[in-house]
Amino acid sequence: AFNTAYNWVSDSLYFQDLGNSLNTVSTTLQERHAAINYNSDDTDLTFQTQVQEYQVVDPDILPINYPYRRLPQVSLDWQSDVASQGPQFNLQTEFVHFQQDLRVGALRTDIKPSVSDTFGTAGYYLTPTAAYRYTDYSLDNNALPGQQTSITRALPILSLDSGLSLERSI
Repeated sequence: AFNTAYNWVSDSLYFQDLGNSLNTVSTTLQERHAAINYNSDDTDLTFQTQVQEYQVVDPDILPINYPYRRLPQVSLDWQSDVASQGPQFNLQTEFVHFQQDLRVGALRTDIKPSVSDTFGTAGYYLTPTAAYRYTDYSLDNNALPGQQTSITRALPILSLDSGLSLERSI
């Protein structure tokens, strides 16, 4: 599926001049994006890529405070067949390039594989999950001399979800 939006106004005071509601007068950004989404029912795979930027229509916002552009953002998610018995596997990935003319930009890579399994009966369930999340930021333009240009984190994640169903006939 393809989705796009291109909003643009030629007069940065357009919303203040013609609007009379708080929602209209407080409009500060006009979003522009183009996105492609793909969902596969056969393989439980989801893919999305997009580019996104904003037109700033509030003259009080300084260029240093303009929002970042995402040029591009790519995500790929996969999960094993939820109807099958046994452990469930999941993978979430994202790559995005943040850009802003007057501030430090970054390439972010985020990867999160996980495995979980559900145990229980009709009255209760326990679902332990083990995951590992790795995120890397590579700073690009406008980085200060001597500033660290690569930031990473690696997080092991353990969680336990549970539920209990209590039922009584009256």
